[in-house]
Amino acid sequence: MTMAQTEKYNLARRLVDLTMKDSYPGRRRDKASEGTSEVKQRSNDKFMRLWADIYAKHYSDEQLTALVEFYGSDIGISIVNAKPTLTAEFESRISELNTSSFTPAHGDTKSSSFGIRSVTRKDEDS
Repeated sequence: MTMAQTEKYNLARRLVDLTMKDSYPGRRRDKASEGTSEVKQRSNDKFMRLWADIYAKHYSDEQLTALVEFYGSDIGISIVNAKPTLTAEFESRISELNTSSFTPAHGDTKSSSFGIRSVTRKDEDS
């Protein structure tokens, strides 16, 4: 790796560390992850390196720098910290969709994902 590539990878790795610090088991900073095995930690580090490689490939130096600056700012940190709450609410709402159904006012219905029924025209069924 050239010095420029190494610097770009390091920027990408910083972005991963800022945005995905709690995304993988063993990286979470809670009691549930205490005592995480060394093997699991190495596996999680591989995921983080993989993401860094992908980011380095697809983002320019300027984009990586801007993203690192943003996610390192107070507002960026607050957005990342809100992610678990947003994810939990999303999962709760998906669960609610799975236990309810939506029936359109007109047309036939066919079941689709999330317990929502989709409308089909009669001539599509033949």
